[in-house]
Amino acid sequence: MPPLPEPLLGYVNHGREERNLEFKERLEWQTRRAGRRAAVTAHQTNIIKSVMAMSNIRHGGVIVVGVRDADGQPVGLDERTARRFNQDAVSAIVNEYAAPYCEITVTAGHLPNDDTRWFVVLDVQEFATQPIICRRDGPTGLERGAVFVRGRRIYESAKVRSEAEMREIVELAVEKRVDREVSALLRRLTPLIQLPQVETTDRERYDVERGPL
Repeated sequence: MPPLPEPLLGYVNHGREERNLEFKERLEWQTRRAGRRAAVTAHQTNIIKSVMAMSNIRHGGVIVVGVRDADGQPVGLDERTARRFNQDAVSAIVNEYAAPYCEITVTAGHLPNDDTRWFVVLDVQEFATQPIICRRDGPTGLERGAVFVRGRRIYESAKVRSEAEMREIVELAVEKRVDREVSALLRRLTPLIQLPQVETTDRERYDVERGPL
């Protein structure tokens, strides 16, 4: 597995959390046997809530595992722990609880000049059409119908706690709905719009047929 790409290293070395950037020092991702649905672990629950929260804010966000959230220090993971964060496995478990589907890109890699320190970067897209809602009950705060968001004043992923946070999510959803309806209307109207015909004189037609001298 190659080192982390340069753009992702920027998140690792950013030095502080932001609303769209969350650090987690060390999390273990438990693998499953094919076809089995075991109870999620506390560490997986942590990721699930953070992904849903990032999905519900404008521009989404990035979660970095291997960076200390207290001071932004990149402490890193061992290779075995980092490699357990598999794209398909993480997406599958998160989306057992998220509705609609959360779009996540999972990348694991080491520092360019230090293959003993590994990091996992989860790039989370903002919701596509509708806000993300928890679809089923689970451990440690996962509740059916709960809406998670990343706070503005305190950078943490938690259930919506104020009307301001809920209004922001609703406004983003309304914007997306309006954009979809306008785009659909334009697609329907485009075939009906005819450009005005420009009449040409006999002299202009003659010059076109003759071509350049």
